[in-house]
Amino acid sequence: LEARARALLSWLRQHPEAVLEVQGHADASGAEFGNFVLSRKRAQHVLGRLGALGLKAKRARVRAFGEFAPKSDHASNNRRVDLVIAGHPPCSRKDKTR
Repeated sequence: LEARARALLSWLRQHPEAVLEVQGHADASGAEFGNFVLSRKRAQHVLGRLGALGLKAKRARVRAFGEFAPKSDHASNNRRVDLVIAGHPPCSRKDKTR
């Protein structure tokens, strides 16, 4: 995972307009507010690890979804953190530089 994180940070250095959104998610077990707090903590933990590898705070933001953006009906698939690039046009498969 550290190699992937370093590759992501390298890509972000090459694209200064891009911002990383660290999205935390939880499953539907437990209280709604507790799931929101848990999803935020998950995202903050990942952001902290990326920060330790050199990601600047101004290049990222945390967003918590709690239980409200399930990926599937299987609970373990919904306990996750997604990394989303914002502020950068989508890359085509032909254009590897963007």
